Amino acid sequence: MTIDEVVLYYVPNAFTPNEDPFNQTFGPVFVPGLVPRDFHFVIYNRWGEMVWESYDPSARWDGTYGDVFVEDGVYVWQVIYRENKSDKKHEDYGHITVIK
Repeated sequence: MTIDEVVLYYVPNAFTPNEDPFNQTFGPVFVPGLVPRDFHFVIYNRWGEMVWESYDPSARWDGTYGDVFVEDGVYVWQVIYRENKSDKKHEDYGHITVIK
């Protein structure tokens, strides 16, 4: 019997970029050992404007857009990547709430 490999990662649904020492950045957290290929992570505001993007799976958004902290509220994220073993492509969406 063969079981398909499951790619696991976690994306928080809120963060608090308020310059205290806790919960200052946001991004997907992949299971140890998983290095996604062709990674692309984008965050949009409620008007559909891109406020941040990265091609580095270890990069994290600090809650700024144009060097200014964004307003509290809900933002949409999109992640696209390929599994390193099977080359299977994944594209997922979700939302993040910014709370200051």
